[in-house]
This record gives sequence, structure tokens and C-alpha cells, in this order.
Amino acid sequence: MALLVPNEGEARMIRLIVNATTAASTGENMVLGLFKNNITPASTDVLGDYTAATFTGYAAVTLTSGSWTITPGAPTSAVQTAATTFTCSGTTSEAIYGYYLKAESSTYLMWAERFSDGPYTIANSGDKIILTAQLTLSTT
Repeated sequence: MALLVPNEGEARMIRLIVNATTAASTGENMVLGLFKNNITPASTDVLGDYTAATFTGYAAVTLTSGSWTITPGAPTSAVQTAATTFTCSGTTSEAIYGYYLKAESSTYLMWAERFSDGPYTIANSGDKIILTAQLTLSTT
């Protein structure tokens, strides 16, 4: 017999993954970061496989429970309520290949995505990368 997760189960699971749950939640916030090494995400990856960006002004961003919009259905999705902007504040030359999300108080790599049209080069003060993280769960 095959496992089936109904839409309401998908919605609950995705809320737990991104900590978009009630105030009584014991979930963990996600931290959104950029990676600068030329890696294609794989199922065996761990956080240590990703080299965080270091351009001037860069800092990873914590996404709290209020940072997500959950849309139940087929498929169920979690999308950041507002895009995150990473802005360079100096003269740095760095290629950024993608982003990752990790659990806030641990080293668990939750997911990573390589930019399909990257890498993006950060070279001057004011250069920026704007992104909106999204996770989709589907029964198909």
C-alpha cells in the first residue's frame, strides 16, 4: 500500500518545516543564506558543503514564523511574505551561485537551490540579490 499525505497533512507538515505555526510552537526558525561555491545541490549534502557568501555587507537573515505565507491545496506551498534583499556595501568581487535555508539553532541544512540563471556577480557597492524562498509539497 502506498503512503498518501492529504492536503491538510501537507499544510501541517509545511508549517512545521518553516515554523509557520501557532504561538505555542516549538518549531525552529529558518536562516536564509547565500552560497558562493560552485555546487549543485544534492540529496546527500550537509551544511558544511556550502560556503557562505562573504561580500561586504552580507549577513544571513533569520525567517521567523511570520515570514511565511502558507497556501494549502494540491500542491501546498510556503512562500516568504516579503522578498529578502542582500546588498553589497563595499567593493567586493564574488560570484553567488544560490541560496540555502538552515535551521536557526542547529546545523541542519533544510534545503538549497542553485540559481538557474546564475551565478550572480557582486562587485560594487549597491549590487544586490533579491530573492523569495519557496517550498512546495505535492502528492504527485
